[in-house]
Amino acid sequence: MSPKQSRRRRSLGLALAFAVCLGAIVLPVASCRKTPSVKAPDARSVKPPHPERAAQWPRRELIMGLTPSISAKMLREVFRPLADYLETQLGVKIRIKVAKSYGELALWLGNGTVDFARLSPYNYVLTKKKLPGIALVAREISDGAEHYRSYIIVRRDSGLTSLAQLKGKRFGFVDKRSTSGYLFPLHMLMQQNLDPKRMFSEVRFLGNHLNTVRAVIERRVDAGAVYSSVLESTRHVGLHPELLSIIGKSERIPYDAYCLRPGVSPAFAARLRTLLTSITSRTELGQRILRGATNLNGFVAAKDQDYASIRRVLATVGSGR
Repeated sequence: MSPKQSRRRRSLGLALAFAVCLGAIVLPVASCRKTPSVKAPDARSVKPPHPERAAQWPRRELIMGLTPSISAKMLREVFRPLADYLETQLGVKIRIKVAKSYGELALWLGNGTVDFARLSPYNYVLTKKKLPGIALVAREISDGAEHYRSYIIVRRDSGLTSLAQLKGKRFGFVDKRSTSGYLFPLHMLMQQNLDPKRMFSEVRFLGNHLNTVRAVIERRVDAGAVYSSVLESTRHVGLHPELLSIIGKSERIPYDAYCLRPGVSPAFAARLRTLLTSITSRTELGQRILRGATNLNGFVAAKDQDYASIRRVLATVGSGR
């Protein structure tokens, strides 16, 4: 090997050794460096859903549940114009579903069978206790007022003129979750120092208010409890309210509660509230929406405190139920 080749080989070896040493130093340092972490976005920086989207119904259909206060056929006829109006405004199909009992409607609201329900005041109080997440949207105005009463009725030719005379008689209630057809009549009787558990020879639960009126007229019961406006509705089904007398009237009761099931967005609840409270029988449109066999005049925004009188009467009745 020539001296020139020898020098060239030594230079190459030194360069290679230097590179190896440098790698030994750099690699550990590089391996100790932390991989930059990706920060999760701050919850405060996450934008909420667009208000217009939050106010939209997320499905193609909204199911409206109704209390069986009168016949299912009549209820569908009465509330179809309202459902049609809401369909147009909300852009979704609205299906009406009438429960077979007051308790069934409460169950439907809890398990999602219905999205929106018209609950009797007493049923609302019971349901709200079990399902605090339901959203109270509005309550009715009917007969030009925000309240109604419970009546205890008898046949005019029965000779019965007072609640005390009902001892030993047959009595018809509507449903154990009915306000005017059960809770408030109990209260009326107890205020007269009468015991509703023991005073009657027979007690029947007749399912709805029209059935109760019919049972009194047909003498299947001697007396019954109904809501005040039902006497006008009886004319639409061929019954004759002039055959009846009222022997008991309750204190005022707030009208039915319109509620959304738990989990519905507050934005949609607010939108529905605005739509309902804009309806009034003082306008031609409102008259078309509210036509039917009831005396609805419109709706007002509702809050839970509106039903405080129901809770007070419930506490008073207590074990008398």
